Amino acid sequence: MEILTRSIALNNAEIAENSRTFTARAVPYNTVTEIWDGYTEEFTRGALEPAGLGIKLRLEHETTIGVVEKVEDREDGAYITARISETSAGNDAYALLRDGALNAVSIGFQPLEDEKDPANPRHVIRKRARLHEVSLVTFPAYEQATVEEIRNNQPLEAKTEKDTEKMENNFSADINELRAGLEEITQEIRAGLTPPAPTTHPLAEYRSAGEYVKAYLTTPELREETPNLGVLADSHPRPNWLEREIKLMEETLELTSLFNHVKNLPATGNTLEYPELKTNTVKVGKQAKEGDVLATGKLDFTTKTTSIETYGGYVQLSRQAVERSAASYLSTIHKAQAIAYAKEIETATASLFKEVYATQASSSPITIAKTATTFTADDLTTAIIELVEHFKKNVLYPFTGLIVSNDVFKYLATLREDRKAFHFTSQADSKHGELTIQGLGGQFLNIPVKGISSDIGTGVLAGYTSEALEINEDGRAPMRLTDRDETRLTDVFSVYGYAAHYAPVPQGIVPVKFTA
Repeated sequence: MEILTRSIALNNAEIAENSRTFTARAVPYNTVTEIWDGYTEEFTRGALEPAGLGIKLRLEHETTIGVVEKVEDREDGAYITARISETSAGNDAYALLRDGALNAVSIGFQPLEDEKDPANPRHVIRKRARLHEVSLVTFPAYEQATVEEIRNNQPLEAKTEKDTEKMENNFSADINELRAGLEEITQEIRAGLTPPAPTTHPLAEYRSAGEYVKAYLTTPELREETPNLGVLADSHPRPNWLEREIKLMEETLELTSLFNHVKNLPATGNTLEYPELKTNTVKVGKQAKEGDVLATGKLDFTTKTTSIETYGGYVQLSRQAVERSAASYLSTIHKAQAIAYAKEIETATASLFKEVYATQASSSPITIAKTATTFTADDLTTAIIELVEHFKKNVLYPFTGLIVSNDVFKYLATLREDRKAFHFTSQADSKHGELTIQGLGGQFLNIPVKGISSDIGTGVLAGYTSEALEINEDGRAPMRLTDRDETRLTDVFSVYGYAAHYAPVPQGIVPVKFTA
């Protein structure tokens, strides 16, 4: 996974008290910036999305010193609010930031979707990128940014006017010396190196999946050299036809996409060992006085194993079809195999969900004393409030949203609501939320609701956290193979992959039981 970094100057810091947070513009939008001699880039508005494990605050891209608590989209850029932890490195960084010695932030991001400027091949437009970290650094790559506010924990020590002037003079001298040295090094690098050539995608020469399949089936050297679709999916920028095919697969994985879907299976072995969370008694409490024993607790796990399954299928093609049919014919086969593979992964996810749901239903404390197609909006409101409280008190990870079966989603689509004394924030008067038929999704009381068309049973209404299930695929999946039967002039074109499905936190699926 390629992680790129870009930095921005910090100016006009303001000091306040009672916290250790700061707000800064991390990325300017629609601003062309030279990254290398002659190479430029710009970010479109809304391009950044947070990484699944959260965004870390680091120092010079080396030491973690806190967390990024919020990313806010504004007209002129992406603004972050970060909190510096009370560690040795964090305290040093905070002092340097407060004094102005750290005067830039730098983002570490993974490009997801780029667009090249047809008129300028050396200019790239970042349309989608995953933000992994924000670092406090000494020198910026971008110059258009300011720290809006720095809020600290401790009042500043009183300094005389003379002390302040001396500190500023020393700081200015140090910065000027560093900048001079950096400029000299930069000139040496530019004189001795040429910019790297833009990365070309391995499939860029093919205009469609059909052209790729025809070449794949007729050129043995290509089958030996061409990466698999899963590997190609991580390359950027991708050809449009490959983007569409990957999007079709992602749309098929409607339930799988709600949980941890990763691609890092071990290189060998037929089983995968994982820890299943049983109980959580971890505690953190206030120390009454210095020297007192701190609160204690632990996480109890059960070591479990799950099988690494193989999913695959093949299509038999005549030589005439390969060599003489239109490329669109082969494109359709290529897409159909990719979608069929994704459906099998989704089916396995649905099967695991049903198993965990059935187990957890026996102990779930959330009930509605009606059937799954007769409850009211008030019944659902009460159940959601109880779910939120249950997750806060009893589940390690936070409440993500609601999963409902197809029949329950249809019922929700026709559920009537009465006027209330109050209406929830951001909801129209007398309406608790909204649903979208396309994609079977929406929200109720600002809680995400996802209708699942895959087979998860009927009468299903459950709260969940995305950490409850994990779907771990081989990083190369889906892979392709071909074999030839010269006696029948046929080619067999197969697709396959390995995947393991398991529930590391089964308590993260909490069924709502209907007791009528």
